[in-house]
Amino acid sequence: MLLPVPCWVSYTEMIKFAGAKPVFVDVEAETFDLDIEALEKAVTTKTKAIVICTPNNPTGAVYSEGTLRKLADLACKYDFYIITDEIYEKLIYDDAKHFSIASISKDVWNRTLTVNGFSKAYAMTGWRIGYVAANKTIIDAIKKIQSQTTSATSAISQKAAVAALSGPQHDLEVMVAEFDKRRIYLLQRLAEMPGVSCAKPRGAFYLLPDFSCYFGKKYRGREIKDAVDFANILLEAVLVALVPGEAFNIKGKVRLSYSNSMENLKEAMDRIQTFVRELE
Repeated sequence: MLLPVPCWVSYTEMIKFAGAKPVFVDVEAETFDLDIEALEKAVTTKTKAIVICTPNNPTGAVYSEGTLRKLADLACKYDFYIITDEIYEKLIYDDAKHFSIASISKDVWNRTLTVNGFSKAYAMTGWRIGYVAANKTIIDAIKKIQSQTTSATSAISQKAAVAALSGPQHDLEVMVAEFDKRRIYLLQRLAEMPGVSCAKPRGAFYLLPDFSCYFGKKYRGREIKDAVDFANILLEAVLVALVPGEAFNIKGKVRLSYSNSMENLKEAMDRIQTFVRELE
């Protein structure tokens, strides 16, 4: 199963749990967009599916309609399924537009599993409700497992989900505008740190800055060899939690979430800046 990286941490283990083998394929280095040429080279007669996430966690990349149409062409050409996680579809910025690959054609729809939910756009993380849209044959197969594991989500969660979809969207718009302010602020703060680079995300609420310029330096005698060391020592030293890129199958970078208050984010960035200034 093809898996563009960096990717959300659970995908790798989910693929293994299904009895398949994850085949990691790098995305475009600068934009984190899908590398269609690399994906095609990774396809074999054993390829059954690809897992994508757009807008993406951890990069914040939003795959363009053009890129997704090329991916759909590959899926049709080599006869594999597309599992698309679109949980962040409503959290987009600038001129980005979310495009659902299943909307391309009936053929593409038949080979696509569109996964979505309510935890991100509607901040309903505790309600534990999501959904998948696919053809009846696929859904019937999913139900055989799902009905024996979680049975069904709670009635109150289902009612809340309907209200979220059909009710006023004003609060969602306000939330996206606030996320956008935090995104721009964090990008500005990162740009002030010598040697640190970060692609501008266009969706979700994550940044994936590159802190590799500090590898080899020491903090009070402790050497930072990689992103794991950077995140661990930063947490112990100044109590700021970042996730090392290794968790997402990419090195040299750390994931920073701006799903927090501006006050807390300002404090966090002040602490990170103080930390890197003390590195020797």
